[in-house]
Amino acid sequence: FWSVLDVFCLTSLVPTVGLLLSQAMAAGVPSIASEVVGLHALIDDDVSGLFVPPDNSSALAETILTLINDPERAYRIGQCGRETVLREYHPDDEVRQLARIYRSILSDEDEPAHLASIPIRGRSSF
Repeated sequence: FWSVLDVFCLTSLVPTVGLLLSQAMAAGVPSIASEVVGLHALIDDDVSGLFVPPDNSSALAETILTLINDPERAYRIGQCGRETVLREYHPDDEVRQLARIYRSILSDEDEPAHLASIPIRGRSSF
């Protein structure tokens, strides 16, 4: 599926963890996302992806055309995004952290500050 895409766009207006964005990036698809809370953990702007202001269709269209008209840049961004996700995203770590949050909630303990959010990268959080 991902191989037929020239560009992937995640145009969220609200904070998101960007699961689909991480999947597109892992497949090497150059990605564009709304600059909302949660996605900075995945995208380093103009390195591993591109940000556009939320709810700005003109900026989105311009950015899509920029990548389509510059295939070398699109390829570079796609490959860097792939490397970032494969290097930084560890599903086993995410499962362990989510399980800790569930255990904390079920045991009715106060949630430790370091479990307040689930990072996409091992060293970043929202």
